[in-house]
Amino acid sequence: MVFDSSLKLLGHSEEKGKPVLVDWLKTIKAGYIRVADNANEHLAQAVHSIREGNGKVYRFADFNQPFYLQKIGLRNSDHFYLVIVIVDRPNFEKDKSTIESVIDKISATVGLHNFPYQSQGNNLEGLLRDILVRPNISVSEIKNRLQFDPHQLKRPLSALCIKVPITNIQPLGTILTRFISFHYDDYNVYMVENSSLVITKTIMQELAPYLIRNKTSAGLSNSFTHLHQFNQFYQQAVKAIRLGEANTFNQYHDYIALDLLDHIRQDQSLNSYLSPQIQKLAKENSELFKTLKLFLLNHENKKQTALDLQIHRSTLDYRLNKLEQEYEINYNTPREYLYVFLSCLLVG
Repeated sequence: MVFDSSLKLLGHSEEKGKPVLVDWLKTIKAGYIRVADNANEHLAQAVHSIREGNGKVYRFADFNQPFYLQKIGLRNSDHFYLVIVIVDRPNFEKDKSTIESVIDKISATVGLHNFPYQSQGNNLEGLLRDILVRPNISVSEIKNRLQFDPHQLKRPLSALCIKVPITNIQPLGTILTRFISFHYDDYNVYMVENSSLVITKTIMQELAPYLIRNKTSAGLSNSFTHLHQFNQFYQQAVKAIRLGEANTFNQYHDYIALDLLDHIRQDQSLNSYLSPQIQKLAKENSELFKTLKLFLLNHENKKQTALDLQIHRSTLDYRLNKLEQEYEINYNTPREYLYVFLSCLLVG
């Protein structure tokens, strides 16, 4: 069980108050503890009565089993309690070292993590804003304003952006309240920890109702380990929103290929590289162009392509034959296939 500093029960390994067969060791290693429906106030009071209780075993009145209690201090002067009911005392003693090695992961997962970065005057938000305003800010200036080397982040981070809705409601009550945040341009910007897939999954689950309710979208960048790269990864988060689906959580790595194509399209000399046949096809027959593009995207799967286009298989064969006869478009060799495919993607 995990309590925050106010002794509110945040998570435990039971389901709806009913004990279940849970390997607590595996639960801890997985880094996720199910959120509790109701706080166990009686036990919370017992924990509160202990003044010095770091890494010790106690017996509480009205409880049959002994408890292991660990008070975890956070770098922001907050703390939380890890409480484990001891069923098998000998085996538990052997596994204490495992608990110590993953406590930091547990705290991050349930949203209690101690964000390990500070700056002079505790103004890291201001520094991050400056990095966005001044993309060419020097690494030496960043380092002078920090209490740590920007080249050696203790954990991988990601930039998370949320398009601000008209109501401008903050997503309170989510894991995001534990991360550094500020407003920039049209987005609420968060620098979030990205050390575990479980953290990302938790953020996605908690944000989903908020995004739908406020008709807005979120974007998450790839992870980075050098703070002076923050601007670059902020841009990734914004692009994930622009390229992704509306009213949902979008991760940049799912759209990196589209971003690459957009970047290539900005080259003014692009037309000189693309297939003349494909360019002609796109201008003269949009339906046939769409058929070819979809056929290649489906790895030349005729059944799936006909289904996507809602046409008969024989109609598809007719169109493919027309592409070869009328427009002299061939993709029989790997090099021809790659050239035709890239031309289709870059033309439109």
